[in-house]
Amino acid sequence: TDAHPASMPHFLACYNFCMIRRYSILFLTTLLTVALFAPILASAAGMDYIVPANCRGSNAAKDCSVCDLTQLFQNILNFAVFLAVFYAAAMFMWAGGRYLLAIADPEGVKKAKDTFLNILIGFVLILSAYLIVSIIMRVMVTGEISGSALPWNQLCTR
Repeated sequence: TDAHPASMPHFLACYNFCMIRRYSILFLTTLLTVALFAPILASAAGMDYIVPANCRGSNAAKDCSVCDLTQLFQNILNFAVFLAVFYAAAMFMWAGGRYLLAIADPEGVKKAKDTFLNILIGFVLILSAYLIVSIIMRVMVTGEISGSALPWNQLCTR
């Protein structure tokens, strides 16, 4: 009555098929994600500098103005949000793979769901912080929260 792999050849065949199917799904998901993000990463070479042109070089102390500093701050915020979106997408993919591989293990499924929830909470916190900073800067620069006031990062137009 002792069960061992030699007495259950159908079990091994089913187990191997299920594992191959899981890894195939994970591989195809990863391949699709890389294919979707490759054009974005390739176009990163054409991105603007974070530091504005007036604040670079030997005359930066004389040429850099308050408008350039607000542009610098906006560029840093945009870059941070871009990284957060990219990182959140990669983490969601990782959590999805973790969920697929642990579908038969209730503890693994719980960990994967907790990972999904933590990623979502972190991403919402990052976007909320961006919104709060944007509102505070708008109030400090223009004195108004809403209405016809320009956003703080468009106060200085050239």
